[in-house]
Amino acid sequence: MKPILVIILFALTNIGFGQKFGKEQSDCSGAVVFYDSITGSINIPKGHGYKMEIKGHDIRNPYFFTKEHNTLWIKLIFTKDAKFEFFIRPDLPTEDYDFSIFKINGDNYCDSIATNKTLPVRSNICRKKPEEKSVTGLKDGYDNNFAAAGGSPSFSAPLLAIAGEEYYLIIDGPYGTIGGFQFETIYAETTTEDTVDIIEITEVKESPPKIHISAVDQTGAKIESLSIEIEGLRSTESIDNENIDDLTINNFRRLTRYKITLTSKGYEQETFNYFHKTTRDSTLIFPLKKLTIGSKLKFEHISFIGDKATILPSSASDLILLTSFLKENPHINVEIGGHVNARGRNKGIYKKLSKERAKAIVDYLVDKNIKPTQLTYVGYGNSKIIYKKALTESQSKANRRVEVIVTSIE
Repeated sequence: MKPILVIILFALTNIGFGQKFGKEQSDCSGAVVFYDSITGSINIPKGHGYKMEIKGHDIRNPYFFTKEHNTLWIKLIFTKDAKFEFFIRPDLPTEDYDFSIFKINGDNYCDSIATNKTLPVRSNICRKKPEEKSVTGLKDGYDNNFAAAGGSPSFSAPLLAIAGEEYYLIIDGPYGTIGGFQFETIYAETTTEDTVDIIEITEVKESPPKIHISAVDQTGAKIESLSIEIEGLRSTESIDNENIDDLTINNFRRLTRYKITLTSKGYEQETFNYFHKTTRDSTLIFPLKKLTIGSKLKFEHISFIGDKATILPSSASDLILLTSFLKENPHINVEIGGHVNARGRNKGIYKKLSKERAKAIVDYLVDKNIKPTQLTYVGYGNSKIIYKKALTESQSKANRRVEVIVTSIE
């Protein structure tokens, strides 16, 4: 089997018209679709569309621009294996364009981007370089997947895509878009000869696929000492955590959904939904936020029987995660706040029931050897109700809940 490398260059500078897009294409949900390559002279719409999916990032973050300024979202679908490279050539060398690329995993992926549940696989946010005509993109010869603002390289490493994979590319013009840019695509595809030695192929044994998992903080620095919980693992799959800041999941299977929860001392515990598509090795890098006083921890499935302080069995997985989080962070104290599903005035019976619910969680945690000095509890009644007129059982369940808030950090 001999791979043949085919290079295709779309020279777009001779195209006499610009592809202009509207406000819808400034949002992930309205991304314009291209197959295998992106062609044309492109003008980015003004503004961030109807929804700002990327915002609130530190200027030193190598994965994201600080926020969307003037953006265009592109959905790129590969119909063949490809080594994908491209050039963004501004019509005006004084204009600056940044970009990030996300590999699409599962449905509602735009929501995952907007809620910081995922990181890009490529990005380049370096400052403009008019002396080099401010060209940026993915280019062979570069081994950096990301480039932060400042004096970083103008290019990032090529993307190795597999037939059937889909990606979102967001391009941002932080200082306005008076002119447009020319987009040039280069990719290499692999084909095989017609004559194939069948015996040789059947004797080839592929190593089991692995997924490497690590986490970074909001500045892009790698987080050490991770612990992990995964829902959806089969008996044939295993977790290798010999390297405390880079976990490996062995024997992952294709087309399987997993819920991955990461915990690390000093950081908010986060749960990510991941849909594993490929049979090849993958690397996942997740963002975690540092704990601060007032941080509200996400345990959305801790709930109770109506009008009682009896914890529902469906709360078990979140209670296990809360316990592991507190054991991982013995230096913090938290408030367990109880809430009820009730309308109208915040009556005494509501406050009493919500306090009993909060105490039920505290009792559970103490029984699991969490220090009582880490815990306080309070009943809010219906003063912080989520759904004032709950119409479904799921909304009612969300109202009769507890919330965990960091009150001090030693």
